[in-house]
Amino acid sequence: MNCTTAKPVSPVLDRGQDRRGVNDGESIGHSGTDAVKAADPTLPFSNRTVHTVRQILYKSTRILKNILVPSLILLPTPRPSTERDMARDISLLQHAECEYQGIRASFDELTRAYILATYEGGQLLRWQAQPSPYNPETETMVTAVFTATGQKSPAPSREIAQIRSQELHGAGITWRYSTLATTRVIPHGALALDALAVFRETVDDFVDRMVYTSSELRLHAEASPNAPLLSQINPGTVLLVEEQRGIWLRVRNPSTTDAGWLKRNKVEFLRKADASGY
Repeated sequence: MNCTTAKPVSPVLDRGQDRRGVNDGESIGHSGTDAVKAADPTLPFSNRTVHTVRQILYKSTRILKNILVPSLILLPTPRPSTERDMARDISLLQHAECEYQGIRASFDELTRAYILATYEGGQLLRWQAQPSPYNPETETMVTAVFTATGQKSPAPSREIAQIRSQELHGAGITWRYSTLATTRVIPHGALALDALAVFRETVDDFVDRMVYTSSELRLHAEASPNAPLLSQINPGTVLLVEEQRGIWLRVRNPSTTDAGWLKRNKVEFLRKADASGY
């Protein structure tokens, strides 16, 4: 309702005036005579209109209260948070794989290899887990707790050496295992980031020493053509170089652990630029 367009009603709603009356010369029921009432028949109608509107608003308020209060009571309570299975998340994290340069390793293998490669006397004590403080319903913090007597040198930087020296007793490598939309593993903290860096360095070193053969050949027990022959290597087999003596390379077959010697000109390096070192 637009009160500014109804002249008999607007004085009642003007700021600074009593809501029950207006100026002395315009009082709605001031004279008390029938002549005044008859002179302006719209005034009683306007008064009744204001009263009716107030009654309607009052009743509407009570109706809304009667509707809203039960509705608020009947609203469903929030669902309790889903409890994650910590043991299951630990197992899934351990078996999840990390891939770099085509080389895959589970996070259990990656973590154990980091402890052995980086620390003296490194020993994995246990795996433990707790809900993530970031997304507790879809994410778990999985930690590999280990101990060590010291760190192997050299560290790639002073900062990394300091981080490793501070984490020797009851240290933890923590991974954020998330199942939101898709399974993801995110390094949490300096040690997990260092573990990933060591994994990449290890893979790079392996790739640099990887060779393959395009023809069938036999490994020798020693770096000599007269040495006894060992296992047979099929065409396309990828081998890992462990040592060099002149024109001979000592290689190992990662899939079978067979090792032996062969001539350098019998194999090709996966990375051509790395052949210069052999």
